[in-house]
Amino acid sequence: MRVLALSGSLRAASIHSALLRAAVRLAPAGMELRPWSGIGDPTLFNPDHEPHEPERVAALHAEVAVADALLALQSA
Repeated sequence: MRVLALSGSLRAASIHSALLRAAVRLAPAGMELRPWSGIGDPTLFNPDHEPHEPERVAALHAEVAVADALLALQSA
């Protein structure tokens, strides 16, 4: 199983990112848990006004497309 992990925090000392790193270490055999490090890279865009999505948005879409599941952590 391939799981894409997203942290909603950009801080280097983020507890959410630390939890995702721990999850990577503790993932059971057969589970590939991949943190996506580009969370701060995609720019806001409006597909109604732009004919093509930005490269980083396309990269995220590609990662989501091949993942079996998503694990996202963010503050409420």
